[in-house]
Amino acid sequence: MADIQALINRLDKVRETGRDRYIAKCPAHDDGDPSLSIRQLPDTRILLKCFAGCGAVDILNAVGLNWQSLMPDDGLYEPIAERRERVARSDLMVEYLEVVRQQGGRLSEDDKALIIKRKLGL
Repeated sequence: MADIQALINRLDKVRETGRDRYIAKCPAHDDGDPSLSIRQLPDTRILLKCFAGCGAVDILNAVGLNWQSLMPDDGLYEPIAERRERVARSDLMVEYLEVVRQQGGRLSEDDKALIIKRKLGL
């Protein structure tokens, strides 16, 4: 489970702005006024937004945390790079299956379902 307190405890000038919402000084740059918005979603994911433009990776590195610290431990979290790689592999597989089908090959029901899912963008 994502632990917002692990993040909050590492930040300066933290102020609660609402339920599961905070603002703090961004640790990734010399922040005079708090510019980091922190929000915990109902599924326990933690969102970060630095209004000065710092990226989440820079913020996490500055406080010694990683992506897993911000995401629930439910097995559903997938970093963007890994998701892109999985989608690219799936797209290649669909292209291959389309060629097999065009050349008269038979496709399993699972292969057909994969083609349909990719065409629907799922």
